[in-house]
Amino acid sequence: MNNIIEIFESISGGTSAFISYILLSHILDHFITVKESNLISLLVSSIINFIIQTKIFSHGKLTNYKIGKYIFVNIIEIISNQSALLYLLKKKKEILKQISNNFIKRHYNTFIRILITLILFIFISYPTRKYWIYY
Repeated sequence: MNNIIEIFESISGGTSAFISYILLSHILDHFITVKESNLISLLVSSIINFIIQTKIFSHGKLTNYKIGKYIFVNIIEIISNQSALLYLLKKKKEILKQISNNFIKRHYNTFIRILITLILFIFISYPTRKYWIYY
């Protein structure tokens, strides 16, 4: 039961960081390049997520070693996210030809950000924080 509660708390905390990432990147897209906007938003949301996830998983036992592991995983996540975004931006015209929904076409950047973030959460973020960083 505690694992289920932790999962939902982690999802709630991650959702807060995720919303800040999506909103900030969407706003910044209007002022700077999508690549720069994404990177800045990832860094800001990473700080928010660190604070929230630490409260959920550390149980008051935060050490420099855990902080180091968190930063290491976070760097991997940022590089993975940015790389996936750059790849999907490069393939944008190709992908948009296969999509018939105009709403998705208009908000392609946001949709790929959401997709990338969900995939990384399932395969990297939650498992590493739960079983390696904060165990």
